[in-house]
Amino acid sequence: MALPDYPSLKQDISAILSEVVERYRDAQLGPFARSPRMHYHEGDTADFSTVQGEVKDVEFRDFSLEQRLTLSALPTMTHEEILGIMASFGSDFGSKVARSFHEHLGQTLEEAGQTVSIEDGPIDADFLLRVLESLEIDFDDNGNPNPLDFVGGSGEVRRKILQIQSEDERFQEKSKEIMDRKREQWSARESNRKLVD
Repeated sequence: MALPDYPSLKQDISAILSEVVERYRDAQLGPFARSPRMHYHEGDTADFSTVQGEVKDVEFRDFSLEQRLTLSALPTMTHEEILGIMASFGSDFGSKVARSFHEHLGQTLEEAGQTVSIEDGPIDADFLLRVLESLEIDFDDNGNPNPLDFVGGSGEVRRKILQIQSEDERFQEKSKEIMDRKREQWSARESNRKLVD
């Protein structure tokens, strides 16, 4: 006796499981999850142009994880167990990709001279001001800075950064001066870009 086949139901289940994997992957990617994505259907390399006009090659990297399930286990698994496996898979995959992104970004920024180091010193207002000074910041149509993402570091480091931002008056005053200057630079860039477009 043949069992009925439900292709549309299989597609729906597959779409739901894929969405769970993607959601947990993106949670590990942080701000990288909002980055533009390109799909390459063939080849093993790509290239991009820097703002200086230099063309850089990028080699694709393989990312793989293995998850084994036996067919005999599936009928007795609960809905929560299956979703838990997919969530764990997505989270592990996202962690692996995020690690690679951080390594590549660190290498690129180092080559471009865009890193600010504290050399094992404390994270203080001066360090955060140097970081802010080194960034090119975009603003929205109302002149408000687009939000900045702090990625990485321990919970203690993130708490220290938030404490400096919210409690250090000197940092607040100096960062406002920097942001005002960055707003003028952004406005000049936008005016130039509109003339060229």
